[in-house]
Amino acid sequence: MTKPTSYDLLLEVQKAVNRLEDKMDKRLCDVETRVNVLEDFKGKMAGMAAIISTIFGALVSWFIKEIKN
Repeated sequence: MTKPTSYDLLLEVQKAVNRLEDKMDKRLCDVETRVNVLEDFKGKMAGMAAIISTIFGALVSWFIKEIKN
């Protein structure tokens, strides 16, 4: 068996790094997708909470105003 040259070793290292990059890219894409879903949900919940609290505040204010008159 012949001793591998520096070029052969470099090619093997490059192949290994490419495989690792592909794995990490797939994992990061999966995580980004999950985070995007959670961020959308959080934004919708914050919007609903703001609308509900505004309506509730207006109703309470109107009710207190009616009681005082």
